[in-house]
Amino acid sequence: MNAQRNGSIKIIYFNVKCNIKVSPLLKQNPQGINNNNKSIVQQTSGILSLRDF
Repeated sequence: MNAQRNGSIKIIYFNVKCNIKVSPLLKQNPQGINNNNKSIVQQTSGILSLRDF
């Protein structure tokens, strides 16, 4: 159970780092600031985090 807990914390931490890196790109693109693109970014960061860990 401890290993599973630590893994989920790492995935959440990676999602936060990925979203911080991607958010300036969304700000530079005025058309990119909408709910659809934000959800795509969240889904992509989730896939990347699972692949890395």
